[in-house]
Amino acid sequence: MDSGRQIRILAAMRHAASYGIVDRKLLFDKYLHRLSLEAMAVYLFLVLAADRDGRSFYSDASIIGILRLPDLKLI
Repeated sequence: MDSGRQIRILAAMRHAASYGIVDRKLLFDKYLHRLSLEAMAVYLFLVLAADRDGRSFYSDASIIGILRLPDLKLI
């Protein structure tokens, strides 16, 4: 993996009232097919870590450490 690899996080994934619409779009609009394994891991983490309002309070550094992806750069 490149040390300069960057993954863009959709605003909807950082703060969403419901992830259901995001899940449907990822699958049925074939966006999921274009995601890297790292991006899928970040998405799954955010889904699992979100509170009932769709917010995750983990810092980028915490997410990278928990997922054990030290070369990952979240933007």
